[in-house]
Amino acid sequence: MSMKLKTTAFTLVAATGLTAVLAVAPVVGKALGVNAGLAFAQEQQQKKQQETRKTPALRNKVYEKLQAVQQAAEAQDMKLAKELLEEMRTAGGKNELNSYELANMWNMFAFVYYSEENYPKAIEAYRNLIAQPDIPLQLEINTKYSIAQLYFVTEDYRNAVKTLKEWFEVADNPNADAHMLMAQGYYQLKEWDNAIKEVEKGLAKNAEKGRLPKEPWLLLARVLYFEKGDIPAMVDVLETLVKLYPKGEYWIQLSMMYGEQKKDLLQMVTMETAYVQGMLTRESELLQMAGLYAGNDVPYKAAKVLQKGVKDGIVKETSKNMEYLGNFLASAQEIKKSVEPLKKAADLSKNGEAASRLANVYISLDRFKEAEEAAKLALKKGDLRSEENTLLVLGQAQFYQEDYQDAKKTFSRALKFKKTEKFARQWIKYLNSELKRIESLSQE
Repeated sequence: MSMKLKTTAFTLVAATGLTAVLAVAPVVGKALGVNAGLAFAQEQQQKKQQETRKTPALRNKVYEKLQAVQQAAEAQDMKLAKELLEEMRTAGGKNELNSYELANMWNMFAFVYYSEENYPKAIEAYRNLIAQPDIPLQLEINTKYSIAQLYFVTEDYRNAVKTLKEWFEVADNPNADAHMLMAQGYYQLKEWDNAIKEVEKGLAKNAEKGRLPKEPWLLLARVLYFEKGDIPAMVDVLETLVKLYPKGEYWIQLSMMYGEQKKDLLQMVTMETAYVQGMLTRESELLQMAGLYAGNDVPYKAAKVLQKGVKDGIVKETSKNMEYLGNFLASAQEIKKSVEPLKKAADLSKNGEAASRLANVYISLDRFKEAEEAAKLALKKGDLRSEENTLLVLGQAQFYQEDYQDAKKTFSRALKFKKTEKFARQWIKYLNSELKRIESLSQE
C-alpha cells in the first residue's frame, strides 16, 4: 500500500488535493492570497449577502488599521502586526469594534499565528472569529473548514473530524476533496467503516463531474480496503491505479492480490507486465518474478530473469540465489548450464542441499567422479531435506565407477530409511548380481 498515511499537515492537505491550509478561508498573506481578507471585507460592503444574517458594516478607519496590519505581515514584521492587532482588540469607546470588525481582526490574528507556526493560537483566533454574532455565513463556514485543517496540522484528528462534521452540516454541497479529508481523519482514528464511506462518497462525487480520481485518493482507498480485508475491492482500486498511474509498486501489489484470489496465471502475467516495462528494480521483485515463472511451469524464463538480474548487479550471487538459478536451468533441461550456479551454491551454502542437487546433475551428465564428490560434500554439510536420496546418488556414482564395495556400504546406509529401503535393496541385489557376473567372467 506500506502505504503510510500518517503525515504532516501540508502533506495531508496535498494528498487530498486541497489548496494550502487556510486558503479556503479569507486569510491574508502572499503565499495564501495576500489581499484575500481585506478584499473579502470590501466585498461584503459592496454586495448583499443571500442570507438572513444582518452583518454590521466595516468602517473605513478599521479597514485602514487592518490594511496596516497586512502591510506589516507582508514585511514579515509579525511583532508589529500583533501590536497593531492588540491595539484594535483592546480599543474602547468610539474605537470599539463591532462583531464583523472583530471577525476580521481575529482573521488577521489567525494568519499571523499561522505564519509563526503557532497553530494552537491560530485555532484559538479562528474560534474567536466564528464566536462573533452576525458575521457572514460563508465566512463562518470557510473558517470552520480552516480550523479542521489546522487540527490536521497538529495531528488532533478527533477534533479535526468533529469540526469537519460541523462544517458538513452547514456547507452547501461539499465537494470530493472535503469527503477525502474527512476520510483521512477517520483513517487516523482507525474508524475504517466511516473512512470507507467518505472515500466512496468522494470518489462518487468526483466521477459525477467526469473527473479522474486523484492518485492519493486511490491510495487511501487501497489501504482502507486492506485494513478491512476486502480483497476484491483492493483489486478494483489497484486495477484503476495501474491504468491511470502505472507504477511498478502498483503492478506488484495487484499481482499479489491476484495471488490471494488464487488466480495464478493472472498473477504471473501481471507481474510480467511490470517486468517487461523495467519496473522491477529490486532483488526481491526479480526473485518473486522468477518464482512465479517457475510456479507456472516456465523454468526457462525464471532462469533468464535471474541471469539478467545477476548481470545487471541487482541479484546477488548468494548460495540461495545460485541454487534457485541452477534448479531453474535444470528444470528447463539446460543441464550443463545448471552446473556452474549449483557449484557456486554448493561452495557458499552452509547446508548440503545445493551440493545434493549438484550431485544429481552430475549423475545425469555421467560425470560420476564429480557426482561422488558433490554427494559426499552434501552429506558432510548435512541439514538435508532428503539424506536418503543423496545416499542413493552417492551409491550410484560409486557403482558406475566400479567401486562396488563402497557402493554396497552406501546402499546399506540407505536401507535404514523407509523411503529408500526398496530402491536400496534393489540396487544391492543388482550390485551382487554384477559382482557374480564379474567373478564368473574372471573364472572363465
